[in-house]
Amino acid sequence: MHTDRTFLASLEQLLAEGVASLPKRFVETQATLVRTQQAPDGGFTGRRGQSDVYYTAFGARLMELTGCQDASAWKRLDSFADTSCPVVTEPVDVLSLLECHRILNRHGAATSEIDENRLTACLRASRTGNGYALGQGAEFSVYQTFIVLLACELLGKRVPGLAQVADAVLARQTADGGFAESAPPAPSAVNPTCAALVVLSATLRGNTASLATILTTALSGRALRVRQAAERAFEFFVSLQGEDGGFRTHASAPCSDLLSTFTVLSVLSTADRLAAISIADTARYVRALALPAGGFRPSLLDSDTDVEYTYYGLGALAILARHAANRKPGRPTL
Repeated sequence: MHTDRTFLASLEQLLAEGVASLPKRFVETQATLVRTQQAPDGGFTGRRGQSDVYYTAFGARLMELTGCQDASAWKRLDSFADTSCPVVTEPVDVLSLLECHRILNRHGAATSEIDENRLTACLRASRTGNGYALGQGAEFSVYQTFIVLLACELLGKRVPGLAQVADAVLARQTADGGFAESAPPAPSAVNPTCAALVVLSATLRGNTASLATILTTALSGRALRVRQAAERAFEFFVSLQGEDGGFRTHASAPCSDLLSTFTVLSVLSTADRLAAISIADTARYVRALALPAGGFRPSLLDSDTDVEYTYYGLGALAILARHAANRKPGRPTL
């Protein structure tokens, strides 16, 4: 059962409940890997480069999901987040920093306040027309609008002109039911489709209507349009599930990938629509990406891992475990 909360809050609850249903040893393996991936400066890196706030947010989420009790690790994370605030400029980094700070606060590890006015100004700078763009002078971006919306929710602020935002997003739905990041003839893809559904749900009922609520109560007006768009999008998701059980990012993609698979699962779970896909096949696909020493590969064609894909893998298995636990007695197994 889902209450009318923000997408991030609903997803966090789903993942926390799901991780609790996973085998303890498996979760401990992921926790051990996360500890080794925290850099001396307290941040986290991708597979290349220095610590940055984007990957550090994934590290913070994993620390929380795996039950990190190491006070020194949280202290180092707080130090990195504190030094990152003055240099953050892009909306995705603003969101990442806000996520870090919120998690740190929950664990009593945040030692300083963030400059909300500065971060809000960073978000406002990407406004264009009826939504938000990836760069100054660029066209409306479904993904950027999604990022700004989530950041605004964490800041306790409303995105202005939500009705116009909804119209702009709805205009990006293509004939196959998916949404395109750019204007036609850009193809539909998983990420902009998931982003579109989250944005559309937030444009109704003052940023609080969940997808599950919309799908059961929307009967007229813009709410009905959103409901109909969501139903078509779910059919699009189903069409992208491959024989391996994973999800491709778009119809012509050569193989499934973990990011697309997690993204589909996260939206379908918050909409109570996981039954529309082959759950068992998806679980087999995600398990096949898990590495013995912890972490997950981005796809069956990859061999390396990082904190971002470890989060997607653990999150995907958590969603599937929660779904299984709610449907039959006993603990689900990997």
